[in-house]
Amino acid sequence: MRIIARMGLSGALRPFLVVSAICGLFLANAAALIGGSTTRELFRFWRSSDDFAIAAGYGARQGFPVAPYRVLDTIRRERDPRFVDFRRLLDQQIALQNVTPSTFWRTVPPASLSPDGQWRAAARFDDGGRALFLGLCYRALGEAAPFLLFWLGILICVPLLVGLFLECRWAGHGIAGGVLIALLSCSAFFVEMLALGYSAVGFHVMALLVLLGLAVYGLRGQVTIRGLVFRSLVAGVLIGVFSLARGTVPSLLPAFVMALGAGAWRAIPTAAGRRIGVRQLGLLAVSVALLVAPYLFLSNAVDGLVARTMTKRGRPMMPRYHDPALLIWKGLGDFDRTKGYEFRDKAGERAIIRGSRTGDASRAQEIHLRSVILGDIREDPVWFATILVKRALSTITLYKVWAYGPRDGTSIIPAASPNEGVIDAYYSIAAHADWYRFGSRVGELPIVFVLLPSLICLLAGTLPSVASSAPELARVARAGFPVMSILAVGVLATPVLITTATAFEPECFVIVHFLAAGFLVEGVVKARKPPARA
Repeated sequence: MRIIARMGLSGALRPFLVVSAICGLFLANAAALIGGSTTRELFRFWRSSDDFAIAAGYGARQGFPVAPYRVLDTIRRERDPRFVDFRRLLDQQIALQNVTPSTFWRTVPPASLSPDGQWRAAARFDDGGRALFLGLCYRALGEAAPFLLFWLGILICVPLLVGLFLECRWAGHGIAGGVLIALLSCSAFFVEMLALGYSAVGFHVMALLVLLGLAVYGLRGQVTIRGLVFRSLVAGVLIGVFSLARGTVPSLLPAFVMALGAGAWRAIPTAAGRRIGVRQLGLLAVSVALLVAPYLFLSNAVDGLVARTMTKRGRPMMPRYHDPALLIWKGLGDFDRTKGYEFRDKAGERAIIRGSRTGDASRAQEIHLRSVILGDIREDPVWFATILVKRALSTITLYKVWAYGPRDGTSIIPAASPNEGVIDAYYSIAAHADWYRFGSRVGELPIVFVLLPSLICLLAGTLPSVASSAPELARVARAGFPVMSILAVGVLATPVLITTATAFEPECFVIVHFLAAGFLVEGVVKARKPPARA
């Protein structure tokens, strides 16, 4: 900022240059991550191959979801000869068309990816939004761009970062917003989540950015009725789109309602002696409706698209997701040590079979796990409450990544019980919350540096001694508490209610710590400024 000021640039231009530089750094780090990977490394997860194959099928106007091979609800693709042929043809086309991970706009003919020109209806299409969005892009391009899969989240995120910074600046917290997006841009975890082929978790991360922008506006901005309604609609469209790509996004709804409630309360003055009025409730109802309606519309539209494709191909319509009971059953393995829950697919299948009426582990039988889980909760509510508390504390403190690689020889706290199953494998998929990236250079920080800003903000905003000695720091910290709280509610929803075992959603709490660092820096900077002259 001082360098920009010395250049004599106008005050209106400085924020633009700052956010442009930060977004440039973000794109450079993404280019180093994706461009520095080989095709085999990027497509090493079956989900990335499936999403690209289904997107290519939609781009070739064959329907949705279809692929050159049968996409099944299993993880072993290499046993399918059609999948092997698909990968071979993809590699050939990438080499023939001179497509590289950095040139995400270059394409290959989608028809060339099917060994015999046949497209098979997929039997697995949960979180299919990423494949659908890619397919729409492929239709616009005329052909299929293999590496756009890994750039899609990166490109969508750039305007979100800019919008988040502007919301912070308009709310009087431009410094905090600038520090936040700078930390996100240099976070190896954040960048890798957006580019991850293993799953579409990047859309969950971007939904958190939308939530944060709405919370900043509702709690700290100059709220108007029109402004809140407009932002509710924009957020609704984005959340509707992101929800199709990642099934955990709807869990953020309570946090969104909190942000909208704060905005509605501030947008309409309350009559004397009344805490909330009918007009405020009406504005909140309209805002929530605008938030939810796009998701319902888009979800119904996708179901219709899938149904038409399946009917045309003579295939039965299947639910897009497993029953939540299966995910919750496996997820309880993160902290259960007494009732036999285990975070492992095979363990979940055995549990389904034990309660199945037909002796199989089909999706129709997964519902029986609900009675198992509810029975254990009713029998021992303290057991369940203890798990919820442990999940919350583990997520807030990022406990699983407390290990420091250069010191401990590992970057995660190893699993200590068979109940934890394959949790460590999930934490080994991508960079962790305490890793940074500058171009091709990736490193790990001691976790204390990530947690310390939040602790300092907490002490500065609550201790009277700090408030008297550093009043500006205390004021900024207190101003940030409600915003950080709403963001924390959004982040905690999935890890606490489902599981901490999946690694990605729990580690998203680092965004809250980055936000705390932004408010801390802003408080220090404002505290050092000389008081204005009378």
